Amino acid sequence: TTTTTTTTTTTTTTTTTTTTTTTTTTTTTTTTTTTTTTTTTTTRRTTRTTTRTTTTKTTTTTTTEPLTTTTTTTTPDCAKILTLNSLVVSQNNLGGLGPDSGPEEIRYQAAATVEGQSVDLVVTVASSDYQAHSPKLNGVKGKFGQINVKDGTSVDLKFQYVLSGTNKPIKLRKFSITIYDIDHQNDRKRAMVKACGVSGANTFKTTSVEEIETEPGCKMFKSTREGASENNPNDPSVALTDEQLENSASFYFGKPTSEFVVTMAVEGPVKPSGRSFMFAGVPAIPCL
Repeated sequence: TTTTTTTTTTTTTTTTTTTTTTTTTTTTTTTTTTTTTTTTTTTRRTTRTTTRTTTTKTTTTTTTEPLTTTTTTTTPDCAKILTLNSLVVSQNNLGGLGPDSGPEEIRYQAAATVEGQSVDLVVTVASSDYQAHSPKLNGVKGKFGQINVKDGTSVDLKFQYVLSGTNKPIKLRKFSITIYDIDHQNDRKRAMVKACGVSGANTFKTTSVEEIETEPGCKMFKSTREGASENNPNDPSVALTDEQLENSASFYFGKPTSEFVVTMAVEGPVKPSGRSFMFAGVPAIPCL
């Protein structure tokens, strides 16, 4: 009896303890892998957001390139710049050529009002010989000032602001002068204008005039287009056509000054013909 009982008890002791433990461990590992995949997707979305921001900055940078006026070195504050009155001639004898007698000047009476004082604009020959084809054309045309220059010649003119009726200089703080009708009859008679003592100059976005390199403090422009009197403007206070603006150049003076020099010239051989330069004391181009 002792041998039979002992054999049955020993065999049942080796049952399935190791199988249950292994199943639990495998389930935990699978959960961890899923979490890692979700994190990777989030990182890619962040990278795309950054790329869109960069594109926006590139567009903004493009708008910093000025598109309205081209040869600008200084753009005036149009709200503060002085605009001259309509030009009225009280003396017309530039260079002693007439048509008036007396002082060798063109005097535009009451051209501006500065701190309650009336100011004249006086134009005289500065340093060169002046020749005109028709001096009677000097003075005004419509509401513009006008100066006639003989073909093949050049003249330096001093523009000076003085207390009305006197020769006492008056400084203007910020002002502009625009030269109009810078065109020519043919390529041998190209018109040229230069102003010195300027802070900057402006031409129209589709300008026809060519800027010529010159000395510091000066700006010079030359005609490149043939023109006729039919396309000339009549009033600086009336909106100009694109063609009239294309044939113009505005000179800006940002520092207080009472005078400046303008050179007007016509290329080619000296002939019994000439060209009239039109001007007005308005910032016609930068303050459209």
